[in-house]
Amino acid sequence: MKKAIVTVALALGLSACGAAPELTNADVDRMGQDKALALLECQMGKVVEDKGMEAGQKHVVDLWAAAEEDTVQVTLWEEGYTCEEDSYTP
Repeated sequence: MKKAIVTVALALGLSACGAAPELTNADVDRMGQDKALALLECQMGKVVEDKGMEAGQKHVVDLWAAAEEDTVQVTLWEEGYTCEEDSYTP
């Protein structure tokens, strides 16, 4: 019971803080190539800001090489590299 209360409290706290909505592989597929690439470009900019140019590029390349189920966009989104839709709509 305690665990359920904590889970609900965390979920409510995240939504109240404006946490980014979930991004799925299906969402990326529906975007089409131009929009999906624009999202990746936006996310890469944030990774580079966070980690620096060399480390950021290496991180994205490593994700790309290791990607099995999720797209790089979904993995970066889960890591917190989110973008507002209007910033990646071509």
